[in-house]
Amino acid sequence: FIRSFLDLSKLLPNWDTFFKWLTIIAIPLLLLDGFLATYTNFSYNISDWVMISYLITFVLSTFAIVRPLYLTGDKKAYFIIFGIIAMGVGMLLAILSRVQSIDFSTFYFKVGSILEIIAFSLGLAYRQLLSEQERQQARFQLIKSKLVQEQEQKEAERLKELDSIKSRLYTNITHEFRTPLTVIMGMVDQVKDNDKAKNLIKRNSKNLLQLINQMLD
Repeated sequence: FIRSFLDLSKLLPNWDTFFKWLTIIAIPLLLLDGFLATYTNFSYNISDWVMISYLITFVLSTFAIVRPLYLTGDKKAYFIIFGIIAMGVGMLLAILSRVQSIDFSTFYFKVGSILEIIAFSLGLAYRQLLSEQERQQARFQLIKSKLVQEQEQKEAERLKELDSIKSRLYTNITHEFRTPLTVIMGMVDQVKDNDKAKNLIKRNSKNLLQLINQMLD
């Protein structure tokens, strides 16, 4: 559960490998414990030492990972840390009770287990909350992306319309101003007499054509 909940292979890969093998080792040890219990006519004083040794190793290992988990700064790890401490303390007290007597009490183990379940349940709820926030953030980014695309499309249409207006303006200025002015300038030379008036028309027409060309540029 801890490995899956924290995605330990990414968070602490070395510890993930360690706990994977620690879990695998539990299987042959359980078989050995069962064999010894059967072989010794269920003398738990002998068979239980196999699992007691394993449980002590397991508890100490979980205690050892508490500090590395805390240093990761992952908020989900805090729920696991609390659960580990609660369960570990309850298990250690149960083991000490078992070492002292075969009729040991499981009260501390049960209390530790309940606290661990509560901590892990709260951790699952917190992770679900984070997942929902991530989904909302993804939806927000999708909506934002669509709005940006719509805005870009509107901007493209606006620029296209502006370009069309510019083209029409250029065409109108060319057609309505420069073309008639060019015709006037061409016809001036065909007018006879009154050179002063002809020169005046030429000069002003030339100046006006220059202004029109500057405006078009």
